[in-house]
Amino acid sequence: MPAQLDETDVRILRSLLEDGRRSFRQVAKTAGVSTPTVESRVRKMMETGVIRKIAPIIDVEKLEGEIRAVVALRVERAHFEEISRKLSSVDSITSVHATLGENNLVFTIVAKDVSELQELLSEHIVNVAGVSVASCNVITKTVKEEQNVMLRPGLGIALKCDFCAGPIHGDPVKLRVAGGNRFFCCTSCLAGYKQKYSRKISDLIKEAHHHHAPTPSRASETH
Repeated sequence: MPAQLDETDVRILRSLLEDGRRSFRQVAKTAGVSTPTVESRVRKMMETGVIRKIAPIIDVEKLEGEIRAVVALRVERAHFEEISRKLSSVDSITSVHATLGENNLVFTIVAKDVSELQELLSEHIVNVAGVSVASCNVITKTVKEEQNVMLRPGLGIALKCDFCAGPIHGDPVKLRVAGGNRFFCCTSCLAGYKQKYSRKISDLIKEAHHHHAPTPSRASETH
């Protein structure tokens, strides 16, 4: 069956969402598990991509000199992927979402003032083929902003093959490299990965053995 989050994973994630500065020991205390359990579960969730990164959450209302806006677009299907990639590459655009309904693409954008906001929209949106602006709303106050997921046990984890990048259905084929796992949809992709990266895998194994090799005691040293 596909990988899923269990109750322990959810408790650990909730603890980190409450305060990402917590140490593994502190997370273990709040989640009711051991510190090694937290370390292994966090490593696993990072390997599978559930945890993309642990980064500071900035309270934007504490910062002066910039505004945020939510922009909804209607994009023709033929141009959708191209426009999505283009918007995602713009530093001032902080999130891009495909949506259902009359508008099919929504993004948030940051600017220092209304004038710069208009310039950014003119540069990246206005007069772009296949795109029309449905609405642009400047955010005046953030009432609530949390991670946009309802954590619960049983949530599936969508894995992609580390060789062909296709979706993995059912139990993944695993390869442990340098203390972490790589995931594959089938043994053929595993074999292809080993063949393509054989030298790199060999170097990583040698490096791991070197770091874990016992150091000689002073009594056994020759003079």
